[in-house]
Amino acid sequence: DRGSLIVGGNARIVGFRDIGNDRRAFVFELFPQVGLFVVRGLAVTVNARLGWSSREGSGSAFTWGLGPGVIYHIGRVGRFYPYLTVRTLGVWTDFRSSDDSPNPLSVDDTEWTWVAGIGGSLFVARHVALNAELFYSRFFVTSDFRSADGAQRQRNSSEQYGLLFGVRAFVF
Repeated sequence: DRGSLIVGGNARIVGFRDIGNDRRAFVFELFPQVGLFVVRGLAVTVNARLGWSSREGSGSAFTWGLGPGVIYHIGRVGRFYPYLTVRTLGVWTDFRSSDDSPNPLSVDDTEWTWVAGIGGSLFVARHVALNAELFYSRFFVTSDFRSADGAQRQRNSSEQYGLLFGVRAFVF
């Protein structure tokens, strides 16, 4: 209903191993979201991304981002509310090599991301729902590398797709 709030988000914990180089990485990210229903079924959202990662023998990075989005609930089947969503984020990442790295390096990434998804919220209590979302995302990244050898700028784009899980509270 108009004027109601959505408060929630998703979390991601990932372990990664580069088998060929025998290196491991760990990633922890939170994707908080706050939304306001402006008409029945349609919410305008503010989305954030907060993350930390560590790469074995390399260093660690802190990531943060913020941006707008919309969610449109396309109906209801019992306690299940399917939805469509689109959001965009400006994201900044600060990577620093570990103190014992043989080649000290710092990298500052600036990223613009957009995400489109289809999902659903299953109410498990009057105001609380578990959500799952199938998504596709596109990233446009500019990386500024600084090392003892000098500075370099690179631009790249990539895509990501998958399934997110999270929790939402609806404040009516």
